[in-house]
Amino acid sequence: MKFITTIVAFLCSLTLNAAVLERPSQKYPVQALKNYGWLLDYSQTSFSAYVNETGEKFISQDSLTRYVKLKIRNLVSAIKPNEKIDDFEFKYNFMSVELELDRYNDKQKIYTGLISLRVEANIHRTNRVNLYKLTKSISGSESQILGFIKADIDLMVEALAEDYYYIADEFEKHNKSLKQDK
Repeated sequence: MKFITTIVAFLCSLTLNAAVLERPSQKYPVQALKNYGWLLDYSQTSFSAYVNETGEKFISQDSLTRYVKLKIRNLVSAIKPNEKIDDFEFKYNFMSVELELDRYNDKQKIYTGLISLRVEANIHRTNRVNLYKLTKSISGSESQILGFIKADIDLMVEALAEDYYYIADEFEKHNKSLKQDK
């Protein structure tokens, strides 16, 4: 019975992935630059992590923080997440990672929940900008859940890196076209 439950949970995690994606579209580069160009404004990023009580059973808030920072440093070296920023000029953006897990039921050791990565523009910007957000459902058995958490974080940070460098390339193209027009 445990084997069948594990297989069902695994298949559900593969096929029933609910996801929220608020990220730049590569089909519309001008709009992507307008809505997400703020990602390039500051290298400093105020970072926070949240893990609910059930999630703490698998990964602590400190471990999650270290893991995400390591992944970001390896893939998006231009972003420097920092938990304590002493910048009173507010020259930084905000990043958060949240993990919320719940037990599926009392009989089975299956856990379900959501994991999300958010990057928000500095609140002192003069124009409204879009939120960068990736949220994914997660489910699995006790032996699988930590691996799923890390795999999802890896994918989210890779998506952030891809989008960050895409915006940087579009910004560079935009600046070159402005110089050629003059």
